[in-house]
Amino acid sequence: MLVIHTADIHIGVENYSRPDPESRTSSRLQDFLTSFDELVDYAIDEKADLVLVCGDAYKSRNPTQTHQREFVKRISKLAQKGIQVFLLAGNHDSPNVPGPATTLDIFSTLEIENVHVASELKTEVIKTPNGNIQIISLPWIRKGDFMSLSEYNQLSNENLNKAIEEKLIAGLNKEIENLDSSLPSILASHVSVDLAKTSSEKSMTLGKDYILPTKSLA
Repeated sequence: MLVIHTADIHIGVENYSRPDPESRTSSRLQDFLTSFDELVDYAIDEKADLVLVCGDAYKSRNPTQTHQREFVKRISKLAQKGIQVFLLAGNHDSPNVPGPATTLDIFSTLEIENVHVASELKTEVIKTPNGNIQIISLPWIRKGDFMSLSEYNQLSNENLNKAIEEKLIAGLNKEIENLDSSLPSILASHVSVDLAKTSSEKSMTLGKDYILPTKSLA
């Protein structure tokens, strides 16, 4: 079984961009799409069973129509080849408050064949040409989901983070306990973890968010 993983595509980044006369869009958008096309073409050429897009398909939670068109075009290309595509909501894909849709929910609404969307902690069994695989999804969880509840809205940021961490770990453990041991399993997540090794780039994280212990994910 061939599984391909990607994340943080961030379609919509315009830094150092110039107008592209051929596409009538921006040069940076074309840069990002060209890179994404390499992954799409590789998945098709190698007959991948599953492609995971684990969060932040777009830079903005309100992507333009052009950005949506270009992303959907490539996801549809994979799906039409019979490749299962699993889309996970990241922090850039999700609204700040409960209620509004994520940037990926449109795929579920349209019920596009071979495309699966996860915006909550759950387990899904996906059928592929080479057998079934079960995926636990752990998308980016908004603090607003917790702060809207009376038991959490008076907590300090530090205590709120701790409460979120405990809640997520408990939920994750429950999903793990219910896994089918006869099937391969994947955890698809978009979270911050401790012990992470970063490179020389500057951190793009703003504020102080919850951090899950690596041992809870392994």
